[in-house]
Amino acid sequence: MRILIFAALAACTSGKDTADDSAGGDTVFEDLSDGLAADPECDDVLDSKVAGATSFFYGDFRFDGSSVSGEEQWLLFANETWRDVGGADCTVTWSISGDKGDPGGSCGSCDYGLEIVASVDHSLTDCPDDLFAGVEQFSTTYSVKLSGDDATFYFPSGDVLGTGQAAAGGATYLSTSTCVYF
Repeated sequence: MRILIFAALAACTSGKDTADDSAGGDTVFEDLSDGLAADPECDDVLDSKVAGATSFFYGDFRFDGSSVSGEEQWLLFANETWRDVGGADCTVTWSISGDKGDPGGSCGSCDYGLEIVASVDHSLTDCPDDLFAGVEQFSTTYSVKLSGDDATFYFPSGDVLGTGQAAAGGATYLSTSTCVYF
């Protein structure tokens, strides 16, 4: 079964992430990917074992004035059936560049937007190429709503992409998990 990959893809780094804050110091973001694992709900479809994975997207964006850089990653945690046919936990990483500006899409109450261009970084990607065929490169605009140090990221449609943390020097998000099948 072929999955449809949507163009909101996430970034993961190991340990703590840092972003330069407006006071000249570094802001340390919690690694939102710590403790992620396969969800047993992704083991079968209608009581049939199907190769698949638990899927998360993770974004890590750094700001230098209005310039944006960073990564998004698609984190896949293989179910037993996928492992039985040679599948394994894997990650697709996209390098990000772009601009920080006005919110885009349908989030009128958001604080800013991130207009980004993403390209697969093959040196940081260990998933089979056919899983991300067709989305090696993409561009989109995310809108970001702040509440203190918390951030909610939105797709242009207004649907929530994920939640995370924000500071003057950057922002992170983690999507909720979904089951994907191959």
